[in-house]
Amino acid sequence: MIVALVSIAAAAGVYLVAKKKRAGTGTAVAAGVVTGAGSAAALGLLAATWPVLLVLGVPAAAFYYYGKSKGQEKKMLGP
Repeated sequence: MIVALVSIAAAAGVYLVAKKKRAGTGTAVAAGVVTGAGSAAALGLLAATWPVLLVLGVPAAAFYYYGKSKGQEKKMLGP
């Protein structure tokens, strides 16, 4: 249900922006439909894989920022 609402909102937003830029109705509708379908596909993929992304992503982000903070100390050059 949320995927449908977000997709419809994205499609409507793209349609309105296209019409504001004086695009033809067919072009605006096509852009809205493609955007809605793409956002639905992306959200569907995210909904299917969020547990894996959460389990792998949180430690990966922590190690990235930890390594980045440690790496800055080693890269400083003296005068």
